[in-house]
Amino acid sequence: PTEQCVEILDAYQAHAETAYGWTPTAANRGISREIYVTPTRASFEEKFDEIASQERENAYPRIFEAPDLRELNQGRYALKTYSWKKEGGRPARGVGRGMEQVKNGHFLLGDPDTLIEQITTQQQATGAGVLVIRPEQGNMTLQEAGDSMELFAREVLPAIQAL
Repeated sequence: PTEQCVEILDAYQAHAETAYGWTPTAANRGISREIYVTPTRASFEEKFDEIASQERENAYPRIFEAPDLRELNQGRYALKTYSWKKEGGRPARGVGRGMEQVKNGHFLLGDPDTLIEQITTQQQATGAGVLVIRPEQGNMTLQEAGDSMELFAREVLPAIQAL
């Protein structure tokens, strides 16, 4: 996925340069990741199975689509390329977050040191100057979700701001 991010960002950058004469900088390159911060590596191991199963439990059902509108809808995407999805891409809703999704960088999960390492690696590979995060909350209590975000803000954010 990090390689796929680089491929996608490079393709958009090349298009911006050739079509518009504009060279995006790091401030114009971004990556988006779902995160869950645990206080320790041991608590990550403990929570992982629970979080992975929550994704399947909370998956949205497929929305009904009228067959005669399918072709029309597909036309909306004709000018874009999604070839990177052939190599895995983002997992479909409901597929779950196995350890593979954590290892390949789609989902950042772990203690602060692990997240700092993962984010730093991905930033260096992509040259992205923007990180968009979506906290994974699933079936967590409000207290658990708040504690996770507070831990991110206190320990991870200061370490990655300089990137």
